Amino acid sequence: MRKKLAIIFGLAAAFAALLVLRPWESDEEDVPRFFDRLPDADIIGKANLLELTESLEQTTYHYKIPFREFLTREFVLLQSKSFGIDVQNPVYFFANENEWELRDFGAMFHVKDSSLIEKGVRRLSSVVKLSDTLIYDQRVYQNRSSKISIAYGSDWLLFYCGDDFKRMYHDVLFAKRNEIPPNWRAFLNQTKMDGTALVAKWSSKDLDKYSINAVDLRLQNDSTSITLLSQVHQNDSIAIRMLDSGPTYAKQEYTRTLANLHLDASGLRDHPNDPLVQIMKQVAQKISFPVQDFLMAWEGSVAFRQGGLQTYREKYIESELDENFNITEVVKYKTIKLPGFSLYLAMNESYPDFLDRLKVKGILTKPDKRYRLLFSPPLALQEDESAISLHTATYYEKPDTSTANSVMFTYDKTPYTFHLDSLGTNTYYCRFHIPLARLVETNIPTDEF
Repeated sequence: MRKKLAIIFGLAAAFAALLVLRPWESDEEDVPRFFDRLPDADIIGKANLLELTESLEQTTYHYKIPFREFLTREFVLLQSKSFGIDVQNPVYFFANENEWELRDFGAMFHVKDSSLIEKGVRRLSSVVKLSDTLIYDQRVYQNRSSKISIAYGSDWLLFYCGDDFKRMYHDVLFAKRNEIPPNWRAFLNQTKMDGTALVAKWSSKDLDKYSINAVDLRLQNDSTSITLLSQVHQNDSIAIRMLDSGPTYAKQEYTRTLANLHLDASGLRDHPNDPLVQIMKQVAQKISFPVQDFLMAWEGSVAFRQGGLQTYREKYIESELDENFNITEVVKYKTIKLPGFSLYLAMNESYPDFLDRLKVKGILTKPDKRYRLLFSPPLALQEDESAISLHTATYYEKPDTSTANSVMFTYDKTPYTFHLDSLGTNTYYCRFHIPLARLVETNIPTDEF
């Protein structure tokens, strides 16, 4: 009887221990989750691929892109299912930069059926030649000439382009459960899509040099352009404030650069570590521009326009032989075309000292009745108590008044525009607008171009 009771109690104890310890779950509990595998990077983000393709459909049809039927929501969903990739979950992307240049980038996809991935790789190989190799005893597909690598597991797929795949793959493959990289953890906890197809966060050593903690980005688009909604977070409080309105130049047909900013910049004088001051000093050091003297004289508003051509009658001296064959100097005039240039700066009573500093350093010179800023065209200088203006026009053009704060510049025939919308305690709220016509024309074959 005692033996039977001992056996019964022993079995009961073993069963209880089995229920508590659950050894069949130990292996599963050690397996990293998808989010544990996300590789740390300077730029991280997520995109709803189906919403993104749907929002870009109007762009592909507007520019009559020949392969637009392969970029529709339905096609992407159908193809991804046939290859075992789950695009109904967000795609997580990452990139690294150094000295403001992109070093590498990649993306992590959810996998629904890993047995179908091989078929997708074979299909991709018909477009981009891929060779398979073993890294950490796992099969990886690569195209070395384009630095592309593809690897996958039971619930994830890694796409990578760059020179650091082995280290990146190590972090993904040997990730530990519940050890999400801190940068990703904060991003996943704090960032919501809120109807936006793509969101990203940028934090790097390059930004940190200028006391900028991070930049948050969201993508918006219409048929002809995309806009990046941005929040720039700096470490300390913002030293400037926005004014209700200020001087502005209107954009003209041939304008290439346009800046209209209405700010109170007096706070920058006592904040030498402010990102704006650091950026000014970085740009100014090449020509020894006196940034501190400028800040002491500048009130914060600026209107600038560059582009087009203006006519100017320039005086010059020519040596000629008179009737007695003596060399004489004759004053003559010629009409020349100058690049259009207009600069208006709101200043205080300290601006004469600032102009004197520019003259001493040779930045502002006056070879004749007009001035030059280094190698600029001849400029007329207009002064009053609260502003100075430098312009190539024959007559002074008084700026209009506007409430918008924006900077437009042209690169490769595309006008990019930065809008400053508002300021928080330590955050700039802004937009960066990118027209697509030229980018599509030069990079993508279309039916139209």
